[in-house]
Amino acid sequence: MSLNLSQWRYAAYGLAGLPLAMSALPVYVQVPAYYTSVHGMPLAILGWILFAARMVDTVQDPLLGHAIDRLRGGIARRMLPAALLPAFSFAGLWLPPMNGVSSGWWLAVMLVLVYTAHSMVNIAYLSWGARIVGYYNKAAQLAAASWPLPAGAKAQAWWA
Repeated sequence: MSLNLSQWRYAAYGLAGLPLAMSALPVYVQVPAYYTSVHGMPLAILGWILFAARMVDTVQDPLLGHAIDRLRGGIARRMLPAALLPAFSFAGLWLPPMNGVSSGWWLAVMLVLVYTAHSMVNIAYLSWGARIVGYYNKAAQLAAASWPLPAGAKAQAWWA
């Protein structure tokens, strides 16, 4: 099957979402086990730190979305630098300093950085999906979100 230009754009959009989706899972699944078993953090304290970091994320997401929306066409230039921040903050999350810094404070700061970085990239990514074919072309947006299209299928809405 030969892909035309719009299919390649859909493929690029779909493949860019894979590492973004995979990066959030270790934070929710592995961080609690890691900080309780390896660093001896009490589960109650860990729960409060996770809750506080998510509350910061909840408040900042609309602000980040507004800032990214005001960038208009400059999203692509800012996605790569914004994608470097999760890499460094993930490294900090899994490699806390052993001396001088409380693991609770370290975890709180790193979680806020991880959530901020992930939100920046995720919001920019989702707005790219809306702009890939235009805000009002819902059929093409659906095609981008469901790439690859079945053989012979056209970019049309599922209800059409």
